[in-house]
Amino acid sequence: MKRWLAMAFLLAAAVAAALAWQLVADDPGSVVVRLRGWSLETSVVVAIVGLVLTWAILSVLFRLFRWPLQAWSHGQRRRGREKLAGGLTALAEGRYSQAERSLNAAAQRHDTRASALLALADAAHARGAQDHARDVLTQAEEVAPAAAQTVRARHLLKNGDPVQALAVLKVAREKNNLTPLGSRLMIEAALQSDDAETALSALEPLRRSQAFSSAKVDEIAERVYIAVIASATTIDSLNSIWKSLSKEQRRDPDLIAAYARRSVALQSPMAAVDMIETAQRAGWSETLAAAYGELGLVELEARKRTAEAWLKQAPNSPALLLTLARLHLAAGQRGRAKDDLERALAATETAPAWELYGDVAGADGDTPPAAIAYAHALRVQRGEITQPLPQSATRNVVAPHAML
Repeated sequence: MKRWLAMAFLLAAAVAAALAWQLVADDPGSVVVRLRGWSLETSVVVAIVGLVLTWAILSVLFRLFRWPLQAWSHGQRRRGREKLAGGLTALAEGRYSQAERSLNAAAQRHDTRASALLALADAAHARGAQDHARDVLTQAEEVAPAAAQTVRARHLLKNGDPVQALAVLKVAREKNNLTPLGSRLMIEAALQSDDAETALSALEPLRRSQAFSSAKVDEIAERVYIAVIASATTIDSLNSIWKSLSKEQRRDPDLIAAYARRSVALQSPMAAVDMIETAQRAGWSETLAAAYGELGLVELEARKRTAEAWLKQAPNSPALLLTLARLHLAAGQRGRAKDDLERALAATETAPAWELYGDVAGADGDTPPAAIAYAHALRVQRGEITQPLPQSATRNVVAPHAML
């Protein structure tokens, strides 16, 4: 196809040349140039050819004179990219001082300045030079304001200042400079600042950006909705929030548990009981089994019977055994509560189970085992290994590790 096009172009050029020659053959015309007593006369064809040759010669001379400058500029750009690449590599390796030197050099180039300043701020922050990181970000805001504000907010969050990070991100949103990562950071800062409404407002922009996988966005959304549910001040507002969720979200065990806990806090525990029981009939959930024991004294005997019936379905469920222990303890049956807790700890050691074991032992007057149980609760939270309870300290207590 290209060959045919080339032949057609050459044929058209030949025809055009023939027509042009017919036009100028009989009368080639003349061009006269006079300047200060000096004159030059030639034909139109020669004049055109002369102009074309002159333009070609001047173009070649211009390129020859410009070549050293282009070579120098190309070399500068290449060295700037090399400095940026070296700085980013050093930053990833944790060689922060070397990274700063390379990135400082890259920041002197216009084409690498924005990237170099942002990376330089990260290097300074990682090295602990917070003031220098802030100064660098101030410079970066002149060339990449959205990215600089995002990095500033990320640094503030890492420094444990979510309130200030949220303020920075709100300013960025007002200026339409909120990046996808900025939306995610806004959600995190808002959740840490107990500002569920702001977290919810940033969720939809994050979803629209498609910067994160749907699974990651759903995970973030779940945390946001849990916070929104927990922030409800009346049972009507709680129900309104719940109805605004999708059917799939209303089947989420974590969201159901959050709704149940908030219902109890708002003095409407029956709705929580019914919702958990209905959800458990649809499919077993350890999360809901644990939440069932946190609903206070409402329908205590009925809930005990329901939990005992569930035990046939999940006889080794640590969450259900912990719930039974809570219910037995609430009914004043400390012996049965202790048995439930021993079974729960034999299955899986958790901080709530150890803490409740300490409460039960303390209520029985067994101070040493209670103190050990509370210490174990802290160890489990820290991911440390626990030690067996003394065999003589309490009746029929078997070390959890020995029972596994």
